[in-house]
Amino acid sequence: MTAPTTKPAHLFKPFSWFSWTDRTPTPGIIPVPSHRVLSTASTIRDLTNGIELVLEMIERDMIDGHEEEDAPPPLLSNGHRDTLMRMAITAAKIAAREAETLTDWVIETGERQAKGGTR
Repeated sequence: MTAPTTKPAHLFKPFSWFSWTDRTPTPGIIPVPSHRVLSTASTIRDLTNGIELVLEMIERDMIDGHEEEDAPPPLLSNGHRDTLMRMAITAAKIAAREAETLTDWVIETGERQAKGGTR
């Protein structure tokens, strides 16, 4: 029996919220490179999903009624809760900045294309 001459394809594929395939252009709509838009949207989605999870953990910890005798112990220490809150605030700022940068870029790209320029 001989060893195979070709290597198997890698099974790992990086996670993505979107497909890189471009859609058919719509008449009257100025196209922008979808990979830039979708990549930024994916980053924003990851950030906001993380923010949501962190804030849900903090909320759960705050409303569980740890004062009651049979209540579960707190999920987070005060220090951890403060750190996660600061991280969520910072991530929200980054998401807002990414969205603003993308919006500006899309507008500028559309204006250039409308004037006959390139992407």
